[in-house]
Amino acid sequence: MYKIRMVCNENDLDEVEKIRKEAFHLKENSINVFKKHIQAGMMVAFSLETEDNEKIGGCYLGEYNNTLYVYYLFLKESYQKSGKGIGRNFLLEILKHKKAIELILNKNYDFSSLHPTCTKLTNMYKEIGYEEKTKGYYVKRI
Repeated sequence: MYKIRMVCNENDLDEVEKIRKEAFHLKENSINVFKKHIQAGMMVAFSLETEDNEKIGGCYLGEYNNTLYVYYLFLKESYQKSGKGIGRNFLLEILKHKKAIELILNKNYDFSSLHPTCTKLTNMYKEIGYEEKTKGYYVKRI
């Protein structure tokens, strides 16, 4: 069983950012941009953790086109493609926290949106209700 937590402190955010960096094979660290936006209440971060509190994934959300935009959704490589739907379930659980996210971002959202970074994931997003509105831009009513 996994649990999700809203990430609020700097140490947890640093740990989640390391997972994002590894998941996307990034060389540069852009955590300062995310910290700035999270601290300003412009973005929200979540972590996905095991029962022993090991962080295995994360998600960064904010606003784009008046929607709750999923900037990044990521897992440690060892948890990707496990066939267990971990990423799918993580995103669905995060969207259940819509009211808390709206309080932080100080706005109500009727839709969530995203631009998948991996075309292999588009079927997963479609399965959970995201529809392609324009090339590569997906929207779901929440």
